[in-house]
Amino acid sequence: MFYKLSVSNVKKSIQDYAIYFLTLTVAVCIFYVFNSIDAQKNVLTGSAVSESFLNNMDFAMSLLSVFVTIVVAGLVLYANNFLVGRRKREFGIYMTLGMSKLRISGILLLETLLVGSIALGAGLILGFVLSQGMALFSSYLLNIEIAQFQLVFSAKAVGKTVLCFGLVFVVVMFCNHIVISRYQLSQLLCAAKKNQSIQVKDPRLLVGFLVLSVLILASGYALVLAVGMNPLDPLFLAAIVIGAVGTFLFVYSLSGALLFFMSRNRKVYCKGLNIFVLRQLNNKIVRNFVSMSMISFLLFLAISISLSMFTYRSNLERMLDGNLNFDVSGTVSIYNQEDREKDLRALINQNQAGIVLDDKTQFALYKRRSVDTSMSELLADHLSARQKEKIQKSVYGASNIAGKTNVLTSSEYNQIRGLLGEDPIPLTDQEILVVSNYDDNGVLTEYIRDVGTVQLAGVTYRIKNDAPIVENIMTGSSVSYFYLIVPDSFTDFRDAPEEQRINFVCTGNDAERAEQKAALTKLLEYYETLSRNGQATVEPIAIYGVTNDQFQANIYGSAASLIFIGIYLGLIFLIASVAVLAIQQLSEASESIGRYRALQKMGVPDKLIQRSVLQQILFYFALPLGLAIVDSAFGIRVMGERFNQFHLSVFNGVSLIAMIIFAFIFSGYLYVTYKGYQNVIAKTHSIG
Repeated sequence: MFYKLSVSNVKKSIQDYAIYFLTLTVAVCIFYVFNSIDAQKNVLTGSAVSESFLNNMDFAMSLLSVFVTIVVAGLVLYANNFLVGRRKREFGIYMTLGMSKLRISGILLLETLLVGSIALGAGLILGFVLSQGMALFSSYLLNIEIAQFQLVFSAKAVGKTVLCFGLVFVVVMFCNHIVISRYQLSQLLCAAKKNQSIQVKDPRLLVGFLVLSVLILASGYALVLAVGMNPLDPLFLAAIVIGAVGTFLFVYSLSGALLFFMSRNRKVYCKGLNIFVLRQLNNKIVRNFVSMSMISFLLFLAISISLSMFTYRSNLERMLDGNLNFDVSGTVSIYNQEDREKDLRALINQNQAGIVLDDKTQFALYKRRSVDTSMSELLADHLSARQKEKIQKSVYGASNIAGKTNVLTSSEYNQIRGLLGEDPIPLTDQEILVVSNYDDNGVLTEYIRDVGTVQLAGVTYRIKNDAPIVENIMTGSSVSYFYLIVPDSFTDFRDAPEEQRINFVCTGNDAERAEQKAALTKLLEYYETLSRNGQATVEPIAIYGVTNDQFQANIYGSAASLIFIGIYLGLIFLIASVAVLAIQQLSEASESIGRYRALQKMGVPDKLIQRSVLQQILFYFALPLGLAIVDSAFGIRVMGERFNQFHLSVFNGVSLIAMIIFAFIFSGYLYVTYKGYQNVIAKTHSIG
């Protein structure tokens, strides 16, 4: 009997359950997709990055999923409370007919199990379908090819999903029992008669608040642009607080100020149901301005984090150009003085591991030194104040872009060029070369063209190249670089030479190059193992470095990790935001039944009422989204400066896909909310 009643209730209230079901289904889908990364090991094979990346990401997603589960639990409880509140009168009738509160709780338990099971199944099926695309997405992020595509299924992810959402359902059932046990019969039967009155604050005061909020927000934006993304700087935290205060005040005052301005234009104000719509909106927003401000913040996080991470990935891809020319780069340590005069290849091939480098594995030695100047000082008159701030606030601050300039002698640089099969560039005693991939707005090229000289130790040197040479002298350093190539006669170095460095290039056909690279990789691992075990001096020489595959894997792996985490959190924040907006609107609809009943009795056409509903929902959803988009514009700019994303558009292909997904989810919730609101209004006929 109770099972049939539960099924009947779910069918009867299918539109009321729409938001609840949609939220559960999408949450389950996302949860499964991001926890099924471990299953991609069967597809993403043959790459140094794939296995370690997937293992690390699987662990990270497991930790992150604990937080996601808590967020989803709170969201489901919020939606569940709305459903229970909508059915107070129904529960009152059950109690009048003699049904105990325990049995009512049992009916709710069965309904929760029924809807939850269907949502869980639908979410897992949808998640399984989308996880196939996740494998392709992972291959793109890691810059590796899928040898043979196959279906990806993770039993482990299914287990995690069922366990976590099972716990959520248990919590919901327990809370339902507590809520039902506290209700009194009179409260339940009279619930439908409650109709909240509309209260309008002094509109002139709200206009003043709106102006003040705009000024506060503008000052917050200006401050965060000046300070940059530096959480340790008190001014950065002050900018966040100022922005929060401005957001709260803006949301609180906007609808009231709009009501004030519209009321002064009687022709527009009195047209259709504009009076009703504006007063409804003002009442809703004033009541919920705190939660709407928080929702705006969550949407800001969802947008800015996701798009910034995609832009970061695109930036790294661009910055890797010229950074992967050498198969191996590293440092050389020769422990005995007499060994330093010996042939280096022979010295390496003496290793006890029996690893041999043949003549096709070519190398060049060099020593990287520095001079007492920096790129910022060099370009002082050409860099704008904004560009100088960007350099210092970005991760360039930890590289030779912002620090003292690294230099190489001409002979060393030409040996490195020779490894790549490039012609040497001879320098006179008064010439230098500029090697760099930094050229914000073409400022470095402009400097070379307009000035064309550099002063080092009081001597003026002419820059021989017409534009920066975008080709790093090594693999495995920072992706951002700035070097000066000086004549061999130059001696005014800032400090003693660093330890000797070496670049390797494998030559021959593909098979020969692969064999040589494998030998180099084993050699690096061998020296690293000796060092780790405190046995480095067993060999006369040690080379510590990185292959270009390893360097590329680290770069792409770190970018992919950030993107996965950003998208995961972004989607959860998005769902939480729009679900709360939807539930608030449907709750307001239930509380406004008396007003809509009055409009219907006055003969207002249903079409006009439905249009007023659509206007309210669009404005209610658009307000926090609009604020979030404005905040994100500044947030992405600040994060871009931090990660060297100079003048890169967020509107690349993958970012556009992310925006389409976000827009689809947002508009989907908006549509479901509108249909649910219409359903509530339709019931006013039967209530009346």
